[in-house]
Amino acid sequence: MKRKAMEQLMDWKEQESSSLLLMEGIKGVGKTYLAIDFAKSFYSDYLYLNFENKPDAVALFTKKILAGEEFTYMLSTYFHIPEQLLYESLLIFDEVSFCPTFCKAVLQYSEAYFAEREEHPELEQTSLKMMVLSSISLKRHLQEDIATTIGRGMMYLPL
Repeated sequence: MKRKAMEQLMDWKEQESSSLLLMEGIKGVGKTYLAIDFAKSFYSDYLYLNFENKPDAVALFTKKILAGEEFTYMLSTYFHIPEQLLYESLLIFDEVSFCPTFCKAVLQYSEAYFAEREEHPELEQTSLKMMVLSSISLKRHLQEDIATTIGRGMMYLPL
């Protein structure tokens, strides 16, 4: 199973058009291990945030749904790094079901990026590369939001 999942992650990494990966599976199946192992193997740097044990992050991202530059600013503030480093790292967000507004912000960020890219294909644009891990079905809970994003910049990987 790990080899097949790693192959799918490699396919995702190689796709320029896919910046968001939603990985779902029951608690303890190995989502976090797989994501971090992949990050260590194929990225020079990664940032990890687990919403289940970071109430300060939940509080920060629950205030309102962030979009665009405000979203990247809040991430760089939380991780205490310049925004540019966000674009050079793989971002792994674990147990996002503990912060539903963050899930919506990720989807809005991704959707806005692809809308801008379609509107201005001539511009060189870079998106954040993000993995969103959840032990509940976000696909079911955020069905309307996710429906437009899957296949248009987002890959879905059930475990």
